[in-house]
Amino acid sequence: MLASIQLFQRKVSSLLYAAIVTRLDIAFAVSRLVRYNQNPSLEHYTTADRVLRYLYSSYFLALQLGGTDDLRVACDASFADNTTDRKSS
Repeated sequence: MLASIQLFQRKVSSLLYAAIVTRLDIAFAVSRLVRYNQNPSLEHYTTADRVLRYLYSSYFLALQLGGTDDLRVACDASFADNTTDRKSS
């Protein structure tokens, strides 16, 4: 059991590094996984593997900035969407 928890923690820490350094598109999913570092369930293992598969399948995608001076940025927020502690994201 301890070995599987350590494996989960290594996966999540690798995902966290990728989210911080190069892949902002996985930051939300990884931030949710980090909450369960001490006691992950089977669902969390599956989700971590799913994020890893997503990274592998989308490694060729990139965001290219430049060309014109017109940059549009969108933001979305959810009010109290976390059912555990009612925090917003």
